[in-house]
Amino acid sequence: TVPRAPAAAPRARPVAPGTLPAQPAAAASSPEQQDEGELKAVRVLSELGRGVSLAFGQLLREAPYLSTLQQGYCMSFDGGSRGNPGLAGAAAVLQDSQGRELAVLQASLPFGCTNNEAEYAGLCMGLMGLQYLSAAGRVCRIVGDSQLVIRQVKGEYACRKPNLRPLHEEATFLLGQLAVDSARVQHVLRNANARADELANEAIDARPAPRIDCVYVCARQGA
Repeated sequence: TVPRAPAAAPRARPVAPGTLPAQPAAAASSPEQQDEGELKAVRVLSELGRGVSLAFGQLLREAPYLSTLQQGYCMSFDGGSRGNPGLAGAAAVLQDSQGRELAVLQASLPFGCTNNEAEYAGLCMGLMGLQYLSAAGRVCRIVGDSQLVIRQVKGEYACRKPNLRPLHEEATFLLGQLAVDSARVQHVLRNANARADELANEAIDARPAPRIDCVYVCARQGA
């Protein structure tokens, strides 16, 4: 995703505050900086996991029917960075088989995140959310517009960069944990991923600070 110019802050309500210290952008690829990038990825995952857990705990109290849906799901994700590395945001949209939105997740990411790190963050955040919805699901379709992330998760590309390895490992682990009959991971063009792209840009605009400070979630009652 190529982030757009700043826009209005997202309308979704913050649910799970958390903090993450600023991480300076790496200017070279020394072992020390690679280790720092790997540590940053681990801490990002920790904050996302905590935020999604708290957010879905509240969501399922407000809309308990979401955990008993007898159908499949579609999850779209996106992420972007202004500066690459720079201010970044990630988002995931969870829909039912009829295309109705069940939940929306957004997160502002630490200063210094790259586009690929933000894309992986969106994927992992969406997969974390699916763990709460997929117990009765039959088929899950997962889509994103990052060819690199999609192909690495499908095993078509190797993931060798230390800053991406923890994110890649978490994504493949979460995919294996989905309680569905089948999960299909698919690359789509950006115009077919417009909703997640919009939300990722809103997440960048929402908190232009070098930390993860909230995860947003909302739900719509299905007819």
